[in-house]
Amino acid sequence: DLDCDDSECTTDSECITELCTNGVDDDGDGDQDCDDSECTSDSECIVETCDDGVDNDLDGDLDCDDSECVADAICIVCNATESTLICGDVVTGATGTSTNSVTTYSCGNASLGPERVYRLEPGSTQFVSLELTTNTAGVDLDLVLLEDTGAGCDEEECVVAALSAATTGEALLFESSGVTAYFVVVEGKTTTDSGLYALEVHCSNELGGELCTNALDDDLDGDIDCDDADCTHLSICP
Repeated sequence: DLDCDDSECTTDSECITELCTNGVDDDGDGDQDCDDSECTSDSECIVETCDDGVDNDLDGDLDCDDSECVADAICIVCNATESTLICGDVVTGATGTSTNSVTTYSCGNASLGPERVYRLEPGSTQFVSLELTTNTAGVDLDLVLLEDTGAGCDEEECVVAALSAATTGEALLFESSGVTAYFVVVEGKTTTDSGLYALEVHCSNELGGELCTNALDDDLDGDIDCDDADCTHLSICP
């Protein structure tokens, strides 16, 4: 038997394979996991560069789609999260001291003013109602709902946006079954729309209005989904 195939070599460090992610110096050469020369080409030991258009660690995920890049400044789309909201919460804030990080969302709305971002964890509650009250006269603030898919706040994960022309506030009713977390964005409609607001989170296991995406006349007024006046302010109902 030659070299590592010989039974005398089974304990030689050169003949023991280093596992690169188990926290053990498997081959006993003094180098553990990614510090071992055997692991230099392992995807877990290659740092992903988040903006070069290359899948550096060869794990199938490119740049900002790679889990290593979630917290990289290049890959953070939205402004920093203000706080995490749960059912029953009421928060107040102001968009005037914030910045405009996102102007266009995948659900069809464009908001050009500064925004504030919250993470929403509704728990097991089925239906969630968000109520935004604008407390600065003449200011038009929109309300945007994004699903948290685990990769941070991303405008491509937009579920729906409330974007009426009203300067008093917005309302958004949605079903949260199966989704553990969202991002809620308070957005200024134009570059000059910034001001004070209050945001309320109401939750229930009973539907208390028209749900605009289920093909049912929930409020029994004869109009279904986008044909209902309660839905015309939503981005999904152009």
